[in-house]
Amino acid sequence: MLEGLRDKEKRRIWQLGGLLLVGLLLMGSSAWLSTGQNDAVSSDLPMVAAPVADLSPEAELEQRLAAVLSRIQGAGQVSVSLTFARSAQTEYAINASTTVRTTDETTDSGQKRSTREQTSSDNLVLADGKGGPVMVQQSMAEVQGVLVVAEGGDNPNVRAQIAEALQNLLAVPAHKIVICQAEKV
Repeated sequence: MLEGLRDKEKRRIWQLGGLLLVGLLLMGSSAWLSTGQNDAVSSDLPMVAAPVADLSPEAELEQRLAAVLSRIQGAGQVSVSLTFARSAQTEYAINASTTVRTTDETTDSGQKRSTREQTSSDNLVLADGKGGPVMVQQSMAEVQGVLVVAEGGDNPNVRAQIAEALQNLLAVPAHKIVICQAEKV
């Protein structure tokens, strides 16, 4: 399958295959880790202070919101769950190149035949210093709805402050925000 390719092209295919394998391993481990985290979230509310280093941007946003909202006077421990219309997206710079080769030949019988071969390749642009891909554009996730469970969720003033904070922080209308009182333990 690789016989007609040059060494440089073969090396690039092996590198892309290796990157694909690493990506699949990361996706698999991410799913495995998120399953373990979901079990922890369902147990109790004091999950607010958990580290956010290895979380998805969406999960990190939930934890950051919980940490901020728990600082509202009377809110107590807070847990936040978000639903998304669209997840965060990142677009990376790509070098695209196309090579066209045309061969014209005449057969022994005098007929002219033309062959056209087109090759395209897309490569990520890598930063010189870090070696990582160059980001062109990044958009935040679009929040569709918010559920907040707070110890002080029975207090109308606390509920109003939480709702106002979420409306301003996330640009979500009030009718898409639900605030509930946490179960007394």
